[in-house]
Amino acid sequence: MSSPQSSIAASTRSNNPRRKRRADGEVGGSVTKQPQRKRTKLSSEIQQPKTETEVDQDGPRTNGHAPRERLTLNRDVAVRGKPIAPAQKRVVKDDGAIILTKNPCYNVKQLPGLPEQLRSAQTGMPANKASTKNETDVWQDYRGAFLRHGNYALALTRTQAFTWDCTSASTTSIRTFDLTNPTSPRQPLPLGSFVSTGQASETGLVVVNPSSGRITYWESIENADALSLFEQRRNGIDGSCGSLMSGEVVVDIVAADHAGFVLIFSSGRIAQLLVRDTQARPSIKVNFFKSQQASGGFLGGLRSAIGGGGWVKNVVAVQTRLAQMRGDIEAVVVTDDSHFQFWCLNISGHLVLHAECDVKRVIASTVSTTLHIDELELNTGSADVKILDFSIMTATKDTSTALSAVTSEGGAHQSIDVVVLANVMASGYSKYVLLELEIVGGESSVRRTIPLDSYDEPLFTGSSSKPRLGLSSTCTTAFVFFDRAIVLVSLVAADTSPEAQRMMDSVYPPELFQDSMYLREDGNYSIAGMSTAIGTSRSSQFSALLFIRGCGLIRITMSEPAEEEQTVEAVKISVKSKLEQAVYFGTMPGNPLDLSRRSALAFDLADVEKASLQISKDVCATDSSFVSSVAPSMDFHLEQRARILQDLAIVLKRTYPELSRLTKWKLRWDAEKMAAARKVWTLYDDKAKGSNDESRLLPQTLLMIGEHYKTETDTDKGERDEVRQWFLKDIWRMENLVQWAYRALYELDKENEIKDKATYLELLSDAGDIVLGSLETAFKFRTDSAPAYGLEKEQLHQGVLEEGYTGLNHFWTSQDGFVKFFPDFIRMTVDRLMAAFASGDVHLLEKILSDQPRLIDVYCKACEERHRSLLASTDNKSRSEAELFKQEYDRSRISMLTKLVDIGLAEEGMALAEKYSDMPSLVSLVRTQLEEGPQLAIPGDDGTTPEAEKQRVLAVEERIDKYFKKYGTTWAEPFYSDQLVRGEYMMLFDGAESQKKEFTQYLRAEPERKKISWINDIILEEDCSSAAQTLLDVADYQEGQIWNKKVELSLAALALAADEKSDVETQAQVIRQANALQIVSIQERLYEHVHSSLHNAMDRTAEVQLAMETFGRHVVKGRTACHGLLEQGFEMLVKHAVMELDQLVDVLSLIDQRPNEVRHKDIAGLEFVLALQAVRAASAKRSEETSAQQLKYIWRRCFIRDGWKVHDATARKSDQERISDLEATVLFRTIYEGFACGLWNDDSTVRLLAPADVLGAGSNPDDHRDRFKTADLRVPIAKDMAAEDSILKNYIENCRLEHWVEEANKWAQEKLKQEKANNQEQDEEAVPQETTAENGTT
Repeated sequence: MSSPQSSIAASTRSNNPRRKRRADGEVGGSVTKQPQRKRTKLSSEIQQPKTETEVDQDGPRTNGHAPRERLTLNRDVAVRGKPIAPAQKRVVKDDGAIILTKNPCYNVKQLPGLPEQLRSAQTGMPANKASTKNETDVWQDYRGAFLRHGNYALALTRTQAFTWDCTSASTTSIRTFDLTNPTSPRQPLPLGSFVSTGQASETGLVVVNPSSGRITYWESIENADALSLFEQRRNGIDGSCGSLMSGEVVVDIVAADHAGFVLIFSSGRIAQLLVRDTQARPSIKVNFFKSQQASGGFLGGLRSAIGGGGWVKNVVAVQTRLAQMRGDIEAVVVTDDSHFQFWCLNISGHLVLHAECDVKRVIASTVSTTLHIDELELNTGSADVKILDFSIMTATKDTSTALSAVTSEGGAHQSIDVVVLANVMASGYSKYVLLELEIVGGESSVRRTIPLDSYDEPLFTGSSSKPRLGLSSTCTTAFVFFDRAIVLVSLVAADTSPEAQRMMDSVYPPELFQDSMYLREDGNYSIAGMSTAIGTSRSSQFSALLFIRGCGLIRITMSEPAEEEQTVEAVKISVKSKLEQAVYFGTMPGNPLDLSRRSALAFDLADVEKASLQISKDVCATDSSFVSSVAPSMDFHLEQRARILQDLAIVLKRTYPELSRLTKWKLRWDAEKMAAARKVWTLYDDKAKGSNDESRLLPQTLLMIGEHYKTETDTDKGERDEVRQWFLKDIWRMENLVQWAYRALYELDKENEIKDKATYLELLSDAGDIVLGSLETAFKFRTDSAPAYGLEKEQLHQGVLEEGYTGLNHFWTSQDGFVKFFPDFIRMTVDRLMAAFASGDVHLLEKILSDQPRLIDVYCKACEERHRSLLASTDNKSRSEAELFKQEYDRSRISMLTKLVDIGLAEEGMALAEKYSDMPSLVSLVRTQLEEGPQLAIPGDDGTTPEAEKQRVLAVEERIDKYFKKYGTTWAEPFYSDQLVRGEYMMLFDGAESQKKEFTQYLRAEPERKKISWINDIILEEDCSSAAQTLLDVADYQEGQIWNKKVELSLAALALAADEKSDVETQAQVIRQANALQIVSIQERLYEHVHSSLHNAMDRTAEVQLAMETFGRHVVKGRTACHGLLEQGFEMLVKHAVMELDQLVDVLSLIDQRPNEVRHKDIAGLEFVLALQAVRAASAKRSEETSAQQLKYIWRRCFIRDGWKVHDATARKSDQERISDLEATVLFRTIYEGFACGLWNDDSTVRLLAPADVLGAGSNPDDHRDRFKTADLRVPIAKDMAAEDSILKNYIENCRLEHWVEEANKWAQEKLKQEKANNQEQDEEAVPQETTAENGTT
C-alpha cells in the first residue's frame, strides 16, 4: 500500500496492471522518488493558507510519521490514463458550517454534507446506555473515519459504507457501498479505512467485519465507471483474517502507510493486513505477529497451535511510523502492562520484532512523585497505572537527524518520543494523566507528567469506547477523546528563561493550558469516530475531526502558536472566554456541546465576577466580537442583545450560583437597562416616520448629554445617526437619558427654542415616553427576572427593594438628578396643560394627561428606593441626608398628587395614594376634591350643574366612609389630624358620630388630643370617669396656664360628681383632684401676695424686676444661684404659668417676708407652711426620697431665716419677753400653723425635722441631677446650699438652735391648747345667753 501523499500525487497512472517489482528498499507508490516528474511551482497566490471553510483530516488512527507535502483531494482527481487537471487558484466559499463554539485558541464547527441515511439513523440511541459491550453496540448506529491529509470522511453502518467530501455542503460527492458482509445488530459495527492506491491518485476503501474477520477491498471510490466495474466484480475484492478464536473480534484497524494496515484483535493478537501484493495488484493477505522468543518443547508447540501462531498480548494501542530501513514501516505496540515493542513491517509481509522496552517502573516512579502517591502502593498492586492510549510525537525540523540515530537491525532502534494517556488509580485517588516519554533502545525516561485536571468525569471502566489520544501537527496540543467529552491539553515547551525557571521552582509553577468540551446529556450524543489532522506548512491552524452520533461531523480548528509564542501563557483561555462560549454558543438549539458546564479547572470567583460584568457591559456597549455593530433593524439588534444577557444570567446561575449579591444585582441592572432601551426605541421608532429631529425630544436630548456621558459619533466611519449610535454604544448609561429627558425639554423651553405650543406638547409627550418606557419597564423586569439571577429571596414590591440595601450601589432607577428635578417639572407641566387644553390636540393632550399618574408612580418608586438606599449607606453624610430627602419627598408627593385633582385625575391620584399607603396625601386629595373639584376645563363642557356638583360631593363623602371601613385608624389618624390643624373643631364633632369608635381611638391615642378627648368622653361616650381622668391628666401634664389648670380641675370635680360609680378608682381621682387644686390655690395666694406690689410695672419684665427688688433683697443676697432660682420663679408667677413644685417651693422658701397691706392677700410668715402643704399635696406623684429631700431644703431655710444669736441672748429678759420673741420667729409661726392645720398629723407625709437632720442636704452637686441636667447649673446650687449648711451649723453650735426648736414646738402646742380651751369657754358662755334670748321676758 502506498502513502496518502503518493496516492494523491498529480501523475498519470499506467494502464498496464502488471508492474515491475520494485527494487529492495524502494517505497511502493512513493511519489517522492520520481525524478522524472517535476512538481509544479505554486505561487503564494495559488497556495494560500487554509481558511475556516477548508479542513485537514487525519486517518482513523495517527500514524505518527513526519508529514510530507500535502495536496487537497477533490472531485477532479485524475483517473487512469487521463491527464491531471491544471492547478487553479483556490476559491474560498462558504461551506455552510455552523459555528458551535469559538475562542482565541480554537473554534468548533458542525460541517454540512452528512448523508441523509446517517441523519435518519441518529435517533433512538438512549443516553447513558448500559454497561456491557454488546448491549451498547446494539445502539451504535455508525462508525466514522477520515482520510489523512484530505477532505474525505467515511461512515460505516451495519450494511453500508458512505464516503464524501466533508468540506462540501453538497450531497453529490456522497458514495454509497453495500457491504457484502454486513453485521448483525448484536455484533460490533464494521471497521474501515481509506486506502491509497499507488501512483494513480486514486483512493480505495477497505472494510473489515469485526466478528467474522471478512475483509472487503475497493481499489477506487472516485470514478463512476470504476463503481460500475465494482458492481460487476461484486463490489470489491474479498478476503479474510483467517480463523478467529471463540469470541474474538477485530477491535481496531491502524494505517501503516505502504505496508498496509495493522489489525488489533480483542484477544490481544495483532496482524498485518496487506491489500496489494508485491506487484501492486489488489490482493488481501493477513500475517499475524509471531513471538520471536524461543518456546521449544511440546507445550510451546501446543500454545503456538492454539493461538494460531500469533503474538498474544493485552494490546492497548498500535501506532506506525517510517522505519530506518528504506521501504519499511515501524509499528509501535504498547500493552496494558506498560510494555513497548517495536516491529518492522514491509510490503512483502515480513515482520520483525527489533526492540522492546518496559516503562512501567519509570512511569510508576514519576506518577508517585508528581501525584504524591506512595510508590509502595504501585509496586504492591494496591495502586495501579494503566496505559490507555499513546501517540508518537513526530519530528519537525530535525527529522533527518533524528532518523539517522539508529544502528543495525537487532541493535538499538531509533529514538522515539511518545505521549501516553494513562489511568492512575489509588486508594482515595483516581486521575487521567498524560506522560511524555523518551525511549532510546531499551531505556526510557519521563519528561513531563500532565494530570487532566479539566476532566472531572468517572474513570474509564472498559465500556465500548475507550479514551483515545491524538496530537497536533507540531505536537504542541494533545486531544483526548472520551465517549462524551474532548479534552485539549497544551504540550508547549517550558520557558527556559531565568524568570520562568524561578516560577517553575516556586510553590505555584505555571499551569499548562487545558480545556474540556462535554457533550450534552440531554441529546443522546456520543463520539463515533475521530482523527487529528495536520495543518499546512503555511497555516497556523490544525484541526481534529469527529463523528458525533446525534449531530454529525464536527471539526475542531485550533490556532497553533507561532514558535516564538509557544509558551504556557500564550495558549491559556480566560474565564471570560469560557463564559462567552457558554453564553453565545451554549444556548444554541441543537448544539451538542455542553458549554455551560462548570469547568473542573478552578477559577477565582473574583475573576468570574469581573469577567461576567465585563461581558454584560460589552453587550450593552456592543463592544464584543460576538455582537455585530451593524444594525439594519435596531429592534432586532436590541432583542438579540437582551437574549444574550438573559443567557448570561442562566449560565451563571447554573455554573456559579455563589456569585456575590452585588454582582448579581449589577448584572440585572444591565439587563434592566437593555429592556428599558428596547421599550424606548419602540416608542421612538413608532413615531419616527415623517417627523424631524426638532419635533422629537430623543435626538435633542442626546445632543445635550455631555460628551463624558456618551460615545461620540465618528463621521469618518459613517456614524451620522446620533440616536442609533447611542442605542448601540451607550445603553449601559441609561440613567443619563432618564435624567436628561425632562431637563432637555426644560432647557429648550428656557432658551425659547420651541417654535410653537404644538411642538412643545409633542416634546412633552416624548419626555413621558422616555421616562415611562425606561422606568416602568425596568421595575417590571426587576420583579419578573428575580429567579433568573438567583435573587428570588429579595423582597421586592412592584420592582422596589423593600430591605437589604446594605452593600449595594445606588440604583440606576433612582439617580439624584431625576428625583430632585422631576417634581418641579410635573408642577410646571400641569400648569402648562391647564392653559393649553382648550385649544390643543385633544388626543395628544389626553395622552399626556394619562401619562401624569404613571409618571408620579415611577417617581414615587424611585424616591422610596433612593431613601432606603441612603439609609443603608455607610456614609454618615448620606444617612443624614436620608431624613431630609424623605421630608422633601413627602411634600413633593402630596403636592403632585393634589395637582392631579386640578386636571381632573382625582381618581388616579387617590389610587396612587392608596397604592403607597399615603394617607396624608389621600386626605389632601379628598379635601381638595370635596372643596374645589377639578379646575381643568374640558373642551365642549359649559360647566357643572348644581345637581352634578351635589352628586360629586356625595361621592366624595361615600369615599370617605369607604376609607374608614377599609383602613380604620390608619385613615382616621390623618383625616382627623387635618381637621385639627385647620381648627375645624365643629366639623370634627359633626361627622364623628358615624365613626364613633375610630374617633374615640384617635382622640385617646395621643396625649396632645386630651383637651378635646374629654369632650368626646362626655358627649359621645357618656363616660364621666374617663372624662375626669382625662382632665386630670391634662391639668397635671399638659396645661401651661394656671387659670386653665384650675378650670380643668374644677371640671374634673364636676365630672367626678356626676359619675354614678363610687369605687376605689373614683376615690383616688377625687383625692388627686383635691391635691392638685390645693397646689393651684397655693400658687394663686402667692401671686396675690406678690402682685399687690407690682402695680407700677409696665410689662412682665418690669414686674419681675420689681418683684426682685421688693421680695428678693435680703434672703438671697450673696447667693447667686438662689437669686437666679427666685427670679425664674417670679417669671413663671407673673405670667400665670403653671409652676413646677420645685419652683413653687423655691419662691416660698427664698422670698423676703414682707407683709401685704391687704390682709386677706397677706401670706407673710406662712411661706414655709404653704411650701410644706404643697409638698404634701404633691407627694402622691413624687417618690418618697424626692419628697424627703424637698422637706430638708424647706426646714433648713426655715431654721436659718431668724437671727438666733439675738433670740438666744435671754439675759435680763423676762419670761414674757422671751416667749414674745419666740412667737415672733418664722420657725414658731411655721410650727404653730402646722399644728393648727393638721400638717403634723400621723397620716401626713410631712413632719417636723430636727436641725441636725437637715445638715448636708443638697450640698453635693449630684443631689440635683434629676432637676438640673448640666453640671454648670448643679455646682452653684450645691455651693449655695453648702453656705446654708454653714449658717445652720453655726446656729446649732453657738445659739442652741435645737433647744429653741424644741421650745417652739412645745410652746406652739401649749398655745394651741390654751386657745382651744379659751374658745371652748367662750362657746359655753354663749349658750345660756342664747337660751335666755330665746325664752325672753317682756
